[in-house]
Amino acid sequence: MVGESFSSDVAVCPECKHINALQLKSLAYTVTCSKCSTYFSTDADNEINVKFNLPFAPALPIGKSGTFKGETFTVVNCSVKRHKKYAYDWREYQLISPNKRVLYLSEYDGHWNCFERIQEEEALKKVKLNFDYKGNKYNLYQRYSAKMIYGRGEYFTDMFSESPDTQVEEFISPPYIMIRETYRKNTYWYYGAYQDRNELIAAFKLTPNQLPKKEGRGYTQPFISSFKKDTLIGVTLALVALLITFQIFFAYTSKNELIFSKRFNGNELAQGQTFFVTESFDLKDGTKSVLFKLDAPVANDWFFGDFVLVNEQTGEEIEFTKEVSYYYGVDGGESWSEGSTTGKAFLSKIPEGRYHLLIYPEFSFNNKEFSLKVIRDDWNMSNFWSALILILLFPAYYLIRSYYIEEQRWADSDYSPY
Repeated sequence: MVGESFSSDVAVCPECKHINALQLKSLAYTVTCSKCSTYFSTDADNEINVKFNLPFAPALPIGKSGTFKGETFTVVNCSVKRHKKYAYDWREYQLISPNKRVLYLSEYDGHWNCFERIQEEEALKKVKLNFDYKGNKYNLYQRYSAKMIYGRGEYFTDMFSESPDTQVEEFISPPYIMIRETYRKNTYWYYGAYQDRNELIAAFKLTPNQLPKKEGRGYTQPFISSFKKDTLIGVTLALVALLITFQIFFAYTSKNELIFSKRFNGNELAQGQTFFVTESFDLKDGTKSVLFKLDAPVANDWFFGDFVLVNEQTGEEIEFTKEVSYYYGVDGGESWSEGSTTGKAFLSKIPEGRYHLLIYPEFSFNNKEFSLKVIRDDWNMSNFWSALILILLFPAYYLIRSYYIEEQRWADSDYSPY
């Protein structure tokens, strides 16, 4: 009889008579013989006797202890389970601390989740496909039953017999996971999160190659764990609002002062002269922006100018170019047009001083005229749009990338929202 071969310290295998020392003492209900891999019960009334032949070595050695989650935990068992419908396998481990706190670790494709049992709250009794818990929204990822095809170590219950009749539902809110197990009208809840493998390596003093390598993305693995999507959206909206506030302030406080204005005609150039020299003008009030507005009466034509802003005190020159072109016509009975007869060039941070312009025009055959205005301290939208693009660049990448990752995450689920 099994009962005759069991004490609080040891259990004798009914097959090979090997004496198995028990870590769980009287808490051990079933045991896998460390010599012949026979799974048997320490209860005399339970005559289960199963031989496990799967060639598998637990990544976390049975009996190994380490400091994990702030306590000392010992690995007491490892199980390999197989999905009854889709027939894929994963590994589960149970750990216990000296004060009888039990943790559960599951591993699939090198991705780990760590969880522990919690008391079923009233709100959890009404859970269906999705629910809110501790500020996170959980969605049903999978619902299954599994059979145990391998076991090593000691168990609190008859895991082999109970697993096939246990209905398991996993709800995720990456990196968090909640599990509901239903067995013979009893319901148990577990709460946990995605587990960094490096913490396991450090806690149990393992080498990286002792743990399975990661493959793909874990179904609770976070994209970026340092913040939530809602936080990113909130911060982005705040930055955009701040940018708009600054832009409105600059729009109301900019002087937008007309400094110089003149119309030019190519026919006024002397024989052999290729450029215009403007009258001198003063830029005041420190370092500010300067806007150049170009207007050329072109029609199905173009104008190009090479401009040099010269500081008469320092001799410093700032060169820029601008082209305007405007074309229009009728195609297939529909009118079309492209381009414009006007153009703008914006220079930021121009120091105060006395300046003049050198203008090297290139005229077409039909047009010989253009006009130019110089405006000091202009309210310009280009900086606003540049700053807005920079603010939105990372959030846009994050949202697009996270959507793609969520599609991948839910690809293996029967309850995918995608």
